[in-house]
Amino acid sequence: MWPCRFGKQVIVDWASRMTSHAAAGQLQQRPTAREGGLFKREWFANPVKFAPPEQRLELVRAWDLASASDPSDDPDYTVGLLMGRDCITNIFYILDVIRGRFSPGQRERKITSTATLDGRRYHIRIPQDPGGAGKFEAYHLVQLLRGYVVSSEREADSKENRADPFASQCEHGLVKLLEASWNQAFVDELCAFPKGAHDDQVDAASAGMEDLNVKVCEKAVTWKIVIARQGGKAHLPRHPLLRILAYRLQADRFGDLDDESRRLLDRSGSPEKAGEKAASLARHIVDVRPGTSLGREWNGRMQQVAVLAEGFAWNGKTYPSLSQVAFAITGTRWNGPRFFGLRDKPSKGFAT
Repeated sequence: MWPCRFGKQVIVDWASRMTSHAAAGQLQQRPTAREGGLFKREWFANPVKFAPPEQRLELVRAWDLASASDPSDDPDYTVGLLMGRDCITNIFYILDVIRGRFSPGQRERKITSTATLDGRRYHIRIPQDPGGAGKFEAYHLVQLLRGYVVSSEREADSKENRADPFASQCEHGLVKLLEASWNQAFVDELCAFPKGAHDDQVDAASAGMEDLNVKVCEKAVTWKIVIARQGGKAHLPRHPLLRILAYRLQADRFGDLDDESRRLLDRSGSPEKAGEKAASLARHIVDVRPGTSLGREWNGRMQQVAVLAEGFAWNGKTYPSLSQVAFAITGTRWNGPRFFGLRDKPSKGFAT
């Protein structure tokens, strides 16, 4: 815009009433197609209302840092983007975006307070600018975040190249936004990229995806080594290797097979025969219908369980299986029906 006709404050006022897409075309001479450039608006048309349980997600809070704080000069933003990868479906979820113009002191407080709210399970990724000053700043922030899982990574490639893997996942529907107030500003910036005035959210999202992808590659290498050490084939095709990784991730999060199931698989020779034997064993379990009361003495106390249509009630909570009830009572893994005397010798349990 012609500065002699339109002062800086007038431009700022206009920009505050426009979307970033409109401001880029009308005020900054950076027109972009409404549907987007590298990123298309239609890819983000249906944000999800709920994300998977946190236990299923690998999580990273990726930061893109800016220190300028004068909004009249339209400086960059500091962005902290929370991304999670579903270990079962491999879908990426953008769960939260913090975006603001902060002074250096405000920025430090924002990063540390966010880490406190997120918790120690989240990985934190800090960018490292080239040169001595960038290394010093990254080192300083890592020191402030002592006690958290933090990495400082140098962004070596161009912004467009770093964004390509993220854009590819978005195009194939593998990136979901959690419905929130930050969605519109986030999508507007992505669709204006790389011609928009700002790209801080794009940089943070690209960094978050790179971090999560590196974790998957590290686990694949680790499991190739483990498989080789156990006498298996180290160079498995991609599909069976991913299935092994998916199984191990689920087992780590939700618990592995109990000893009885392992023995059943070892004796059966194939998953199909194991399924047949499991079905045969299930027929020998005493039929427990809703309304049945089960009991078992444990550590000198009688534990009562009520059989419901939707599960098993014990101690004020409902569990989907008797094995989970047994685990809650004892703190160790049991076969639930056997624990309550519904299989083999019912010497320590009763059903009424």
